[in-house]
Amino acid sequence: MASFSSGSHLRWRYTALSLALAALAVMHVTAFERVRQPRASMPVVVLFNPQNTDVSPAAAESALLVGMNAWNNVARSAVQFVYGGRVTDTAVANDGRNVVMFRDTSPGDPVATQPATTFTWTNSAGEIVESDTVLWQNAYSFFTGTSGCSGTSGVYLEDVAAHEFGHWLGLAEDIFAGQTTMRPFRQFINGLTPCEQYRRRLAPDDIAAIRGFYPDGPNSAPTLTITSPADGATFLPDATITFAASAFDQQEGDIGARVRWTSSLIGEFTRAGTSVFATGPGFPLTRSLTPGVHVITISVPDAQGLTATATRTVIVANPTPPAGSTNVALASAGAVASASSFYSTDYSPAFVNDGRRAGPQFWNDATADTFPDILQIDFAGSQTIGQVNVFTVQNNFTNPVEPTASTTFTTYGARSFSIEYWTGAGWAAIPGASVTNNSLVWKAFAFAPVTTEKIRVVVTSGALSFSRLTEVEALSVADEPPPPPPPPPPPAGTNVAAAAAGAVASASSFYSADLGPESVIDGNRAGPAFWNDATFNGFPDTLQIDFAGAYTIGQVNVFSVQDNYSNPSSPTATQLFTYYGIRDFTVEYWTGTAWALIPGAGISNNALVWRSITFAPVTTDKIRVVIVRAADGWSRLTEVEALTTGS
Repeated sequence: MASFSSGSHLRWRYTALSLALAALAVMHVTAFERVRQPRASMPVVVLFNPQNTDVSPAAAESALLVGMNAWNNVARSAVQFVYGGRVTDTAVANDGRNVVMFRDTSPGDPVATQPATTFTWTNSAGEIVESDTVLWQNAYSFFTGTSGCSGTSGVYLEDVAAHEFGHWLGLAEDIFAGQTTMRPFRQFINGLTPCEQYRRRLAPDDIAAIRGFYPDGPNSAPTLTITSPADGATFLPDATITFAASAFDQQEGDIGARVRWTSSLIGEFTRAGTSVFATGPGFPLTRSLTPGVHVITISVPDAQGLTATATRTVIVANPTPPAGSTNVALASAGAVASASSFYSTDYSPAFVNDGRRAGPQFWNDATADTFPDILQIDFAGSQTIGQVNVFTVQNNFTNPVEPTASTTFTTYGARSFSIEYWTGAGWAAIPGASVTNNSLVWKAFAFAPVTTEKIRVVVTSGALSFSRLTEVEALSVADEPPPPPPPPPPPAGTNVAAAAAGAVASASSFYSADLGPESVIDGNRAGPAFWNDATFNGFPDTLQIDFAGAYTIGQVNVFSVQDNYSNPSSPTATQLFTYYGIRDFTVEYWTGTAWALIPGAGISNNALVWRSITFAPVTTDKIRVVIVRAADGWSRLTEVEALTTGS
């Protein structure tokens, strides 16, 4: 929606209020996407012609400075506007000067559907080298200050100026982010709301945009700190786990809203029962996890594509022995319990492997306030184990209940302890199998399997001076079940990349929950939902689809986002895009050991919404689309299909 003069690189923008269709052509996904063409250099010298028909020149000059300085006063930004004084210009010109002026509309001017229009000139690299702004005084009534504005066409000059200076920095209109400085005065679905005053104060969206593209000094990667859970922490499946992190970028400040959590077992995950990914101060992500050893990876990108990552290992134990696993610490399995001491035969170590988790009988050491105390269990022979459950004494020890993952104690339990196993030559700590300041009656530890003939619990702190345990379980590692038979091949032409066929989509990045990779396998070729990567101009971007099994495929269909993305039509083989599609990409398949290019699937200068690729059949269990160039710096896809050739 811009016009260009190839000689002078003139671009006039539909600024303070004229961006109905042009706003859609920009397609704002994020705050920092909104910088379309940055300035070539700083500082920018600004000149005013404050003569107008509504307010005094002095009042106009003061109001324009308020709008200009809104952008100067942002910490950690290199934006610098410098006022150069008054001039008498009344016409825009590519003359090396940046001028704000008032005038009436005349033939040849853009239609004054907004209070102002900004004209920009760019160099061959697309960077802004000059800007002029015209305020249309015969179409709108300009006021200054904070009171007195009236009429259906009344606007405050401070707010119009702040908006226009955002365009001088290359920011486009922002029709989706609410009350930001760059929100158009006249939305494409609404008329002018007169006398608004929020634009003179930059919103977080505006600040993030200029911090990202005008950083104060070289851009640096964000810093990322996981505050919860602890590395190696063990939980039970129904336990609520708190995932919390802080993310800070030197140029942008707090960027915790972009944090993404991924598990090696379940993939990217959100707060339980929601689509919320982000974490921040006082705003943790809470949920339970499936049993197993989860390597948790957290990542956060900054506005220019630099990404910070951190990892944690979280272990979720099985509450009951899985099929094929047994508790080899039981007396009935031939195991024998002993202890460094016990108070009397009524508190014998024999009670910790009698199969009663709750009690009421328990082991109690004989040395008050003297630690460590040791409870040892010798198995009937060498066993391979992968989990130990330790049960301590409940507050109501005479009438205990069957413990759950959330049962806690305050009075009699073991506070700090670790689990060790016998290597054949000495005792060694089981990795991750220790706890301090414990308050759980049932503490479970899952770990990489070890083979041993005995274990021991070493207690270094207990409530009310003693070590007390009701039960200790050691779960053997179940034999691996035989793999299931392969599924029958689907009929020719079946889309095995669909979620309905059991496929799973993932991506190198995605910007938010509503722009996730799952949209590309939902069966909707047109959209309107689509995947959008999270790294502006940070190529390559990858969209991967794992099938439910290995299939022989002979065709892949790749669908890009249409220009009218909010109201798309069913795509055809000849439909073209201009604004949001992917231009250069490859489609690759997994050979079993590496990624390989599908023959003929290296695409350049693509302009088709629906790009269909047929090829000699290959057998694979996953494919990926690798994007190296897109129409506007972001990788977006609405759907990817992989069609079988049949048996």
